[in-house]
Amino acid sequence: MNFFSPSRHKRASRWDANAEGRPILVTPRDLDFLFALFIHGPLSTAMLRALVAPSVAQKTITERLKKLKRKPNAFIEQPWQQRASANANYNHLVVSITDAGIQALTENERITHQQAQWRAGINENRNAYEHEVMAAHIMASIDLGCRQDPNLRFVSWLDIFKREKCPAATKTARNPFLIPYTLDKADHTLIPDGLCGIEHRERGVSFYAMEADRNNEPIEASKLARSSYARHLVGYRFVLRNEIYKAHYGVPNMQVLNITVSEMHMRNIMAHLKRTTAEGARHLSGAHPFLFKAVPALGRRINKPPVSGHILTEGYRRIGEPEVFIDR
Repeated sequence: MNFFSPSRHKRASRWDANAEGRPILVTPRDLDFLFALFIHGPLSTAMLRALVAPSVAQKTITERLKKLKRKPNAFIEQPWQQRASANANYNHLVVSITDAGIQALTENERITHQQAQWRAGINENRNAYEHEVMAAHIMASIDLGCRQDPNLRFVSWLDIFKREKCPAATKTARNPFLIPYTLDKADHTLIPDGLCGIEHRERGVSFYAMEADRNNEPIEASKLARSSYARHLVGYRFVLRNEIYKAHYGVPNMQVLNITVSEMHMRNIMAHLKRTTAEGARHLSGAHPFLFKAVPALGRRINKPPVSGHILTEGYRRIGEPEVFIDR
């Protein structure tokens, strides 16, 4: 006789971080999930499906990720901050890789110990959940767009640092993203939110630094010590003009993708850049290397980013020029 008993059939909440399951044997597809999280950062279960197994039903992927998450496996976890969203119960869960997941990648020779240290250094000062998820979605969307185009290949930050042309000093740095530079007799650092390349079958590789802007800081700050978007732009302009990125990353070219959550804020940033580059400072680049895109769906109010290659395939704005498409 079959009957329901709460003690025998206890269903864990999707928000239960301590839910337990059974030990699993890690499969190649599981390693693909973990590797995507290692490269990009926290991603939704829908984005992981699109990247790794688009032909498999979402329910099947979600159930497998649930097993990867639950104890004693705990290869992934779901950041608690996502529950604060107004539509949290109606969104796909966002998951991130744990130390156990990184260890699984290392043990299965998907990454090396040095590469795990690179990621640890890159993520050392990343503690703003919404910003981190936005940056991860942007890079995953570019990756997904490349996977859907046979003429393109996504070049991750890991690929960049694995290249022979990447300097040894960068490979041994605590945070290989960090570019030190001296401007106006003061020491500064530039740390992009993301770094990647897009390899086109005919044109070679174009490399990009990425800034994910949630409109949380002013464009220009009245206090010198306060962070502002203008300071980021000056740093990029100096690094680009003096080709410091070549010496640090070992890449032959670089443009800057600026993705923000507000159309108006994007226009204000572009207006600031247009005004400041008109001065023509010799030690700073012009506006040409900077590309802009506004994606309101990445903002807090909507919080429903499309699971597609839209960051790659949809056009960018460049000051004084027609719309730019980086996938062409």
